[in-house]
Amino acid sequence: MMELATAIQSALSQPELNEVLLMIENIFTESTAYAKNSHAMRHQECFALRPSTDGMMDVLRKAFLANVDDIYALADALADDAQLTVKVKENSKRGYYLQVSFFQVKFSLHSIHSFLRSTLIR
Repeated sequence: MMELATAIQSALSQPELNEVLLMIENIFTESTAYAKNSHAMRHQECFALRPSTDGMMDVLRKAFLANVDDIYALADALADDAQLTVKVKENSKRGYYLQVSFFQVKFSLHSIHSFLRSTLIR
């Protein structure tokens, strides 16, 4: 058992590992961490690299933020127009989607149906 501990200590004390650690610290942000939530993990993956490390990643990061902003803006617009509570949800299978309470939709459909019926019967 002592031989194993000595071998591990010897392997981890190699000077090359410090160079690898410095390279990793120069590429990744300090705030990068593992997250159990798929939504949080997607954000972690997007912002793990420091800005200006990779030009393509900077472009992808901006596109990702623009898409997420558009999704939330669409949810807000729908909530205002239909007077509903709209939640933005995300999971690994469906991606981003909008969630509306069944009872709110039923109430809104009833209101629209009543309005159309009273307008058309005249």
